[in-house]
Amino acid sequence: MLISLRHCVLDDGKVHATWGATYPVAYDYDAWGRMIAMATTRDPAYANQNLWNLLGYDLFLIDTDDPDYPSDLDTTLWIYDLSTGLMTGKTYADGQVLAANGNCTTSAIGKCTTPKAVLL
Repeated sequence: MLISLRHCVLDDGKVHATWGATYPVAYDYDAWGRMIAMATTRDPAYANQNLWNLLGYDLFLIDTDDPDYPSDLDTTLWIYDLSTGLMTGKTYADGQVLAANGNCTTSAIGKCTTPKAVLL
């Protein structure tokens, strides 16, 4: 059986999803083109699906705190400083935060309780 690798590329020229011959991955970017979120899943049932289809029309990859957010998605969020635009850290699906200085804790930057304010 031949499985093809598929990509979803939007008008901005960036890949927003990949699925098929690899683990499915979805990406989201902010208005400045910086990656703000990446989601994947280990569930083989979604291997040949665009993960954006799991979110529906009213959710985005950064909406991980929303009760309707699919629990099958493992999502990483990028955190940026509003004044400089520089990345200050990443929040992983398990809740760990990696600060830009390389320290991985659950409180270095906080538990990412305000990613929407920072990322939008």
